[in-house]
Amino acid sequence: MNHHHDHNHNHNHDHSHDHNHNHDQDQDHHHDIRSELTETEKLARLLNHWIAHNQSHADTYDQWARRIKDQGDSPTADLLFEAVNATHSISKLFEKALERLK
Repeated sequence: MNHHHDHNHNHNHDHSHDHNHNHDQDQDHHHDIRSELTETEKLARLLNHWIAHNQSHADTYDQWARRIKDQGDSPTADLLFEAVNATHSISKLFEKALERLK
């Protein structure tokens, strides 16, 4: 069973995506279904969430890299593009961990 909450996270950075998340982890949400999930099932749900969340952030980093590059600041853009790649690398590790759980 999937339980969905819409809410905003206050971050100290500007980005264009919203932060509506499915909370499949045990963060202050105590529902009977949580006790029915094994630790492996909980981790699998978290990994899926983290992968999607990372993609959202990588998209934002990429958008800002393109914006700043268009303003003529290629060195800063290059650093942001590196952050995009690093974020994708982290997600690949999460994907590998998810595969091991199956």
